[in-house]
Amino acid sequence: MRDCWSASSNFRFITKQLSSLEEYHSVATRPHMATVSPNKVPSFLGPFASLAVFMGTTYPNICLLLSVFAVLMHSLEAAFAGKLCHDRDFSAGATAKWTVSTFFFGGSSLVRLWPAKPPYKIV
Repeated sequence: MRDCWSASSNFRFITKQLSSLEEYHSVATRPHMATVSPNKVPSFLGPFASLAVFMGTTYPNICLLLSVFAVLMHSLEAAFAGKLCHDRDFSAGATAKWTVSTFFFGGSSLVRLWPAKPPYKIV
């Protein structure tokens, strides 16, 4: 029988896998992990890539705080856009589209929605 199928070698393999899994979880669940992974920023972004890598590795807590703040603000803007559409009697499809657009593009989309009026309904 091959050595790799022996009980002791299987035990070593499983122990090694568990230790690497524990290392992964201890690294992956840290709250200051530079938001996502600063070393995976694409290099075609030029100077922005080097700035993102620098900020992510040097100031990970600030990057995490900025990311959480951005998601929170975009969520609030999207909720406001949804309410604005509902108050102006937009259709459900238009309300969903404006809400999603505002979530992804933020104030740029909200500025376009603000003066928009629903089409007049002929009664």
